[in-house]
Amino acid sequence: MTKWEQAVAYHHQGFNCCQAVANSFAEELGLSPSLLFAAGEGFGSGMGSHKNTCGAVSGMVMALGLFHSAADPQNPHATKSATTRLAESMTDRFLEENGSLICEVLKGRTGKTPVPCDTCIASAARILEETLAALKKP
Repeated sequence: MTKWEQAVAYHHQGFNCCQAVANSFAEELGLSPSLLFAAGEGFGSGMGSHKNTCGAVSGMVMALGLFHSAADPQNPHATKSATTRLAESMTDRFLEENGSLICEVLKGRTGKTPVPCDTCIASAARILEETLAALKKP
């Protein structure tokens, strides 16, 4: 099963979009699925149900940070710029593929053609998988 297929399967099990994407990468992140599940719990329906940033995008960027960050509070700038540039590139790709980063727009509540959550989840998981694979290469 691909990462995007796993993410969609998690969504069908009741995970929100953020949880579905992030949990698909638990092994790569070296983190427990329960920790990722808990961390993503408040990002459903566009972050706190405010219909803003898509949860799949939030999960994608959260997982990137967990994978790429130096996690060094003594040197907070060690990877910040590089991680932010990667996140920008990933969100740009998501925007290009899906037409928005905003949950309310993606759900079609503003007159735009709806993009199903499963499509957004699959897109975010695929973009994240491709990005992490590129980062692992020498």
